[in-house]
Amino acid sequence: MTLLESSWLRMAGALLVCLVLALALYLTSPPPGQMDFALWRVDLHKLSLAAAGAWMGYWFDRWSSPYARPDCFLVGGRDAVFAAAMQRRAIIQGATIICIGLAA
Repeated sequence: MTLLESSWLRMAGALLVCLVLALALYLTSPPPGQMDFALWRVDLHKLSLAAAGAWMGYWFDRWSSPYARPDCFLVGGRDAVFAAAMQRRAIIQGATIICIGLAA
């Protein structure tokens, strides 16, 4: 098992994107007292929320069903079960992205 395959580094790219977008949002925020609502700042905020939702949705899927990970179904020709597990993960991630995006 390489370092990139360890369970703690999965979806590290999405977490890094989320942190970079949040840092960019923090660095470009106007000083207190100025009300500058540029459209690109709103887009940047929503992108950081979407990246956070993808990351949290992935981990929620892993924690909620630890024995039904999609890669467990690749052996033995169980393609339909693998496809269902991938669809379950996509639905959970999509629902988490929508919930986080609508909540803020």
